Amino acid sequence: MISDKIEDIVLMLIETTNSGDLIWDVKKRLPHYGAQPNKPIFNNERTLTSNSEDGLSEFEIQIKFSLQNDKWVIESSCGLWIRNTDLPNGQMYLISATYPSIIELRNLLRENLCSDLNPSTEIVEDKLSEIYKGISLSKFRENTITKIFGEKD
Repeated sequence: MISDKIEDIVLMLIETTNSGDLIWDVKKRLPHYGAQPNKPIFNNERTLTSNSEDGLSEFEIQIKFSLQNDKWVIESSCGLWIRNTDLPNGQMYLISATYPSIIELRNLLRENLCSDLNPSTEIVEDKLSEIYKGISLSKFRENTITKIFGEKD
């Protein structure tokens, strides 16, 4: 069955990653279009890719954190791309809801290759403050003065 073969592939990825036989390339998130130079980049996601030993298959997985309330949390689900020209459309996208061992692979990769992946809420707070300020500079100044000196009766 297809699902059994896919599960075998994911388990082989875990085993060969754990043993160090499979090498993963880690790509940090690039600045988005319009980003200003020397501004901090959010450290909340990584894309990892690896190639099979025979060079015919490529595997890709992402490790992502999302903001929930005031905390960064790792996304509860993730997916795995398997690319090979012999597959229908040349690729398959697998989801962890169907193949839970993908979560095990993601956690292994995070632990071994992305231990510095630790997003900061301060960067988000600073950016939100800039957005707030940018809506209306005059109203921002007025509100700031009011906060400092209090309401006048």
